Amino acid sequence: MIVNTKDFRLECDHDPDPDLSYMDQEGFEEEKKAWENGELVCVYVRARIQLHFKSTSSLETITSPGLYGIVLQTVDMDDDPYILEVFEQECKQLLDMLLELGVDVHGTVADAVAAGS
Repeated sequence: MIVNTKDFRLECDHDPDPDLSYMDQEGFEEEKKAWENGELVCVYVRARIQLHFKSTSSLETITSPGLYGIVLQTVDMDDDPYILEVFEQECKQLLDMLLELGVDVHGTVADAVAAGS
């Protein structure tokens, strides 16, 4: 099977169960208040690719482990510089996973970041 890193996609969505216990510590009072006022969002970032298996005509999605609990002040998550930085790291992990599975991967992580975000 041959895939291209340009087919990697950014998956960024609200974290359904964030661990925000750190906000109870001293020094995070403003952040906690902003969270309680709905001024912050908590998201996760993963990289994913869909693989098409010709022999069975099935589609399978392979997804990187992801980074959860990212607190942002912006609603436009996909354009956030930190989100793109994390996506790059997730693309590297996804590439490693695919290579471990014996998938022939064409392209670079930079190609993936440019195409997938």
